[in-house]
Amino acid sequence: MNYIHFSPAYPPNYYQFSLALKKAGAAALGIGDTPWDELNPELRDKLHEYYKVDNLHNDDRLVAAV
Repeated sequence: MNYIHFSPAYPPNYYQFSLALKKAGAAALGIGDTPWDELNPELRDKLHEYYKVDNLHNDDRLVAAV
């Protein structure tokens, strides 16, 4: 199962949701506006894939990312 996790870096403790997804056997696919190298290392380890968008409020960019 794949799960799209929007803005997985905010709030800061939200990375635990990706951890729970991974433990449940799901692939957490992150879409956010935080650069990859600025993500919490624990979050980076839990995400199967990550796609950075410039603006999470731009619906066209989010649809393209999905």
